Amino acid sequence: MFLVLLIGSALVAATTAAEADPVKVGVYDEAFCPACRNFAETQLGPTYEELKDIMVVHLNAYGWAQDWPWGEGYIFDCQHGPDECDGNQILGCADKYVTDPDLMVEFFTCFMSQDYTVYRPWDDGEKCAGQLGLDWETIKTCASSVEGQIIHHEAGVEFQALDPQPYGVPHITINGVADDYAYTNLKEAVCKAYTGEKPPACN
Repeated sequence: MFLVLLIGSALVAATTAAEADPVKVGVYDEAFCPACRNFAETQLGPTYEELKDIMVVHLNAYGWAQDWPWGEGYIFDCQHGPDECDGNQILGCADKYVTDPDLMVEFFTCFMSQDYTVYRPWDDGEKCAGQLGLDWETIKTCASSVEGQIIHHEAGVEFQALDPQPYGVPHITINGVADDYAYTNLKEAVCKAYTGEKPPACN
């Protein structure tokens, strides 16, 4: 009887852990924002590498850009200039066409880890796509077209609809709720938010 109860308890615990939803991490940023790049390199990349089994990442590259309809697409004014608009569209198109979430986070982290004092979004995108074996031509074609403009605009609609409105970027959400603590302690924030059995990396 004791053995049956023990096995039953273990099964319940395993089921509970398996059924726990992954933590949803929202990252709202700009392609050439220094603080955004620091977050990608020092927080998101390392945390995802350790906790990818219990988290999903939603990426949104827009920030303090503005846009206006132009023909079938849009024209943009980005905080760090037109190269940042290109970078935002590269990230948005990558998010659409890189269907493997692990590779998408790796691409994002690679792109955001390049030298931000020299704005080279197309070179950086090609470099990171090549390192990861991604289809750069598809991403590039999207990012340099009306399709990329629409994706960029839609990112702006989402960013501007956030409540409360962000006061800076990167703006990080945990399960849809703004979390300033996660900006400097993402791993701890994810571990705390996860309702299943904590993985060893959380201990």
